[in-house]
Amino acid sequence: MGCLAIVATVGGAALAEDPPEMAPEMRADIERLMEVTKAYDPALVEQMSGALAQQIAGMISDKMKPEVFARCMEISNKAFAEMMADGGFQEELNAIYARHFSHDDIRELLAFYETPLGKKTIEVMPQLMMESMQVTMGWVAKVNPVIQERVTAQLREEGLIE
Repeated sequence: MGCLAIVATVGGAALAEDPPEMAPEMRADIERLMEVTKAYDPALVEQMSGALAQQIAGMISDKMKPEVFARCMEISNKAFAEMMADGGFQEELNAIYARHFSHDDIRELLAFYETPLGKKTIEVMPQLMMESMQVTMGWVAKVNPVIQERVTAQLREEGLIE
């Protein structure tokens, strides 16, 4: 769950529209839900920071000296950490959760994630997501040529291409 939130926010423009008015209790429960579900897993944040830093360094120059690349990574990682610490990211996630869940929903999610099954779900979800992504990519690679062939044949039949 956390990974998707981070990727969605870091990967492009902010997804949150104007944040809905939110009671302090709901805000606290949303933040607690993110903590319980490990949405801010330090290893995940570090991984995202490193990926972003590499992307930035690559945009600056793909033929950079190793010491310049290392310094670029340092500067990028520091900037990422500072921006994460300013609270803006948390507020955007709060707004997303508030748009999709009522306060009662958040409380029920918290109750679920505190059960043994909820805790197991949190632990296995990253592996499930990774394995699902691998299966999806393999399946798409397998069916893509077939679909492309069907589309081409249909367009030829309709006289839209030669």
